[in-house]
Amino acid sequence: KGFVAKTELKKIPILRNWMEHMNCVFMDRKDLRQSVQTIIEGIKVIKKGNSLVIFPEGTRSKGNQMGEFKGGSFKLATKPQVPIVPVTIKGSYKAMEQNGNKIKPADIEIYIHPMIETANLTKEETDALPDKVKSVIASKLD
Repeated sequence: KGFVAKTELKKIPILRNWMEHMNCVFMDRKDLRQSVQTIIEGIKVIKKGNSLVIFPEGTRSKGNQMGEFKGGSFKLATKPQVPIVPVTIKGSYKAMEQNGNKIKPADIEIYIHPMIETANLTKEETDALPDKVKSVIASKLD
């Protein structure tokens, strides 16, 4: 229903209202303490029965390569023990970044993968979760 967004989007009045209505949570990527608070707030949103979309790289991809996943973002699923539904978005950079940040039409493929349960994971499985999800997402980027 909502997603984790960069805090800069709160400065756009109409967008901010719409995003708050959707139960989005805002993260200041430069402030570690505030990032932890955002994860706590996100867990509360999830426990109320809402879904949150996260971009575990912490930013938009500028090309066809994925960046490193931030392990802390997975706490949004592992703490409340809710499933993760990996989604591959292939070619989104063609709509903007490839065009000097001007939005243009582009063919974009979206793959919705089977969910990954997070309930009752061992510590080792929890630690391996970011790599597992990244591998699933990357499987459609060939």
